[in-house]
Amino acid sequence: MERAYWNEEIETIQPAALRQLENEALRTQLDYVWSTSAFYQSKFAQAGIRREAIGDVADLPLLPFTEKDECRLSQQESPPFGSYPACSPEQLIRVHKTSGTTGRALYVALTRQDRTLMNECAARCFWAAGLRPDDTVVHCLNYRLWMGGYSDHENLETTGATVVPFGVGQTASLIQTIHELGINAISATPSYMLPLAEAALAAGVNPRNLGLRKGFFGAEPGISEEGVRTRMEETWGMRAMDANFGMADVLSIMGAECAYRQGLHFLAQGTVFVELIDPESAMPLPLTEGAEGGTGHDERGKPP
Repeated sequence: MERAYWNEEIETIQPAALRQLENEALRTQLDYVWSTSAFYQSKFAQAGIRREAIGDVADLPLLPFTEKDECRLSQQESPPFGSYPACSPEQLIRVHKTSGTTGRALYVALTRQDRTLMNECAARCFWAAGLRPDDTVVHCLNYRLWMGGYSDHENLETTGATVVPFGVGQTASLIQTIHELGINAISATPSYMLPLAEAALAAGVNPRNLGLRKGFFGAEPGISEEGVRTRMEETWGMRAMDANFGMADVLSIMGAECAYRQGLHFLAQGTVFVELIDPESAMPLPLTEGAEGGTGHDERGKPP
């Protein structure tokens, strides 16, 4: 019988056990950055926070937020990676770059442990969305500095699927490759499927006849729009899944939908701790049905 989860133990962990795991991970992480990251040493000192004050995730409101602009400034002042990395240069194995859509792009440097955690959480997501070891998936995201290219290629491979590293562009060649290799799945942005369908039709090929039966999409909001998904599935004869939610400077992939398609599941348990923040008080809100929050920008983390 096919297993339903990539990592059933962590994906079905009970709240009390998850809280214990998160507390242990938080204490380990804080011990580490407190002793190795000049950026956080300075930030916590300025906020008047002592290490012994933080022992539980409930204590997180004592810490100040770290804004992306702070990371940008740090990389400008201490190139190339800023003062916040908590490892030696010898431990780095890869560098990516954010898109820069909201300001100066950030370089994101990864260690082997970063890669291992990323691959594990992303495999949970792709597995939940239906990718399996007997699938052959063509990966059509930018393979240059963007996290979604090479790193997501690795993430797809972690599930055991066969991955064809195609990238973007050369749609005529892509259609030929899909046909010749018998590819049954594609990883791409939702918007890419329209020009790909047009290229297939221009080549005299009905997109439904190419054999793509599974689609794993992300990096854009389009797949969450029912009309976009419906048209895509009708055009290609595939099941289109929202399978790739993440943040390049946090974790490449940490959310996906499952076969029931009733919204994204958070699948980075044990690696990322989630808070819903009241934008007025900058304090955490309970994670309850229908609760809404946002980004806080007040004096959280300042000593009383």
